[in-house]
Amino acid sequence: MKKNFQIFQDIQKHVFLHQKDIVKANILLSTILDQMNDETQKINLKKGMKNYVSQVEKSINMKEKMKIEIKKAIDKFTIAGLWETMTGYIVLLFFKEFIIGHYLISFSIDLLVAIISFYIAIHNIVNQFQLLKRFQMPKKIQFMIIATFLVGFITAILGAKNPFDVSFLVLVIGYITSKRMFENEMKK
Repeated sequence: MKKNFQIFQDIQKHVFLHQKDIVKANILLSTILDQMNDETQKINLKKGMKNYVSQVEKSINMKEKMKIEIKKAIDKFTIAGLWETMTGYIVLLFFKEFIIGHYLISFSIDLLVAIISFYIAIHNIVNQFQLLKRFQMPKKIQFMIIATFLVGFITAILGAKNPFDVSFLVLVIGYITSKRMFENEMKK
């Protein structure tokens, strides 16, 4: 087990050193991990790591796998963003209700819903950040997500007594922008 882990780490270093396309590198490493977990397939490093990695790469239909991998990543980012936007808005609504002192049901129940929504929003932000880290995306997408919530929070606080709530619009615009930025980076 320890030996396999060390072998995988060595292969991982080799792949990231020689493969500039992160999606291809992830597909290669995923296939290699599958082979390592399959007890019927033996890993043959006798001819060298370079030969082994190129042999695995030749056995994969890379174009098809890349399309699938990119679509899965975009779908995950989209779903996480939708959940983050919806639950983030619930949290912002609670702050607005807290400022004006008018609650939807009662303070306790609204607080409980806000806490659960906050947890879900943070969980989905973490999922998005993990995707960004996995595909080595630029930091500007993370900044966009964080800035969206800061601006949404400020607009919710400043517009608490205003009957028109623009904080949801801010969250939606930030979500759409970060999603497009992610999609554009994935398709490069």
